[in-house]
Amino acid sequence: MQVECLTGMGDIDPASWNALIPDDNPFLSHAFLLALEESGSVTKATGWLPRHLLLRNEQGAVVAGMPLYSKTHSYGEFVFDWAWADAYARSGLNYYPKLLCAVPFSPVRGARLLGEHPTQLLSAAKALAEESAYSSLHVLFPNARDLATAKEKQFLLRCDCQFHWKDTGYGDFNGFLAEFRSERRRKIRRERTHVREAGFDFQWVTGHDLDSELLSTVYELYAITYRIRGRLPYLDRKFFELITELIPGNIRVLLVRLSGEVVACALYLQSKDKLYGRYWGSKKHYPLLHFETCYYQGIEYCLANDLQHFDPGTQGEHKLLRGFRPQKVYSMHWMRDPTLAAAIADYLQRERNLVNNYIKQCRQCLPFRQIEDSKRS
Repeated sequence: MQVECLTGMGDIDPASWNALIPDDNPFLSHAFLLALEESGSVTKATGWLPRHLLLRNEQGAVVAGMPLYSKTHSYGEFVFDWAWADAYARSGLNYYPKLLCAVPFSPVRGARLLGEHPTQLLSAAKALAEESAYSSLHVLFPNARDLATAKEKQFLLRCDCQFHWKDTGYGDFNGFLAEFRSERRRKIRRERTHVREAGFDFQWVTGHDLDSELLSTVYELYAITYRIRGRLPYLDRKFFELITELIPGNIRVLLVRLSGEVVACALYLQSKDKLYGRYWGSKKHYPLLHFETCYYQGIEYCLANDLQHFDPGTQGEHKLLRGFRPQKVYSMHWMRDPTLAAAIADYLQRERNLVNNYIKQCRQCLPFRQIEDSKRS
């Protein structure tokens, strides 16, 4: 098996890469990863140096691949390891650069070890980390197969929680609400009524519908979300232009108008059976509009379009009371230094116990009637 380490998606044949993806996850597509690089969002200058791995068989055909980056910081990952970096520094060691397998800025669960040979691929990545003196190798938000592979290779396992929605045969939004306890059902209906009576109109459009003017509006609203926190956006306008050009069929934008003016929006990505909520922004704070735009409208869209799964993004216990269930997500870690690896392994075991207890408590807070019934029993 021949191992190749490439410094950009532009060096990889799109058809060969996309053939490795086990589903139609748009975040893993050659186009999405290429757009990150071509837009300048993912480059050496921004602390993301591409080091993508490919495996070729004896005939030269690509049989496995891995989105891989050399990182000089830990921004844009959503698996927070700043304390680990601090521990390395206090031990007189360099944590950066580290080697990272992930989709930049996208905490979406999916395949990371693409193709037919996950064990060989992970071994190749670890060998690269060892040969190039990286402090560590991290694989973020893997699927079940990749997680099992990492366990076999004795990677450290980290557990976290996200909140997702799944269709269990609701039929429509009223059917979804029918599963709620009456008090929560009334509160959600009042929230939606408030937004409707405030005069907001909603329109779903695809990437095919985004002209230059509308795309500028969407980007400006996205950027506001960062600016109000005193930060620059991770992504620039060119990235939005490129994904609209390259994968318009995967793009869904919910435009929110008030008196005919677009005042808020949410950009989603869609696969065959999943909706991914990603980038939200509004010109100012409108009470309850975020819940309507990023949660309720997304659920309605899924029910109307036969999408079984809705991932609205990371964090947010407020999602529980709106019907999003806690889900375990994982990351996998190899640390070069054995002493710090042992300390981190001890920490991860204690953290995992806390996460398990947290998820158990979250499940008890869900608003569904059967949860209340189970408490009584």
